[in-house]
Amino acid sequence: MIHKLTIQEPGGAFHGLKYLQSKIITEVNRIKTISLMEGISFNTIHISSVLFNILSDSSHFHAHSGWLDPDQSVGVLSGMTVYIDLSMNRNQIKLSLTRDQIREHKISSILGKESNIKILEATIEVDSDLI
Repeated sequence: MIHKLTIQEPGGAFHGLKYLQSKIITEVNRIKTISLMEGISFNTIHISSVLFNILSDSSHFHAHSGWLDPDQSVGVLSGMTVYIDLSMNRNQIKLSLTRDQIREHKISSILGKESNIKILEATIEVDSDLI
């Protein structure tokens, strides 16, 4: 599922990095809330390095130190573990379940324990002149 987030600053004026961070974090929280209502609890975020640089300065982002390993998380945002994914487009954020949860869900659906198909990830594409 792809969600488009267009950020146009009122009046074309530059309102700063905090404005951009606020809009992105609000959208992440909105998608997380919608998924919770559908019975899916996203707990990981994969972001591009560009968006990491924007969000890492936010007071809502709690960074980890020593994150040079790509399999290591870089921090926590909105209660979800954040990873940098260098293969993603510079304007994308992907909310998903952990690898173990995705595997368990796939096994359950193969064995027929779950008949309804749940969305296992949501991608937010940020459209802004600042990115």
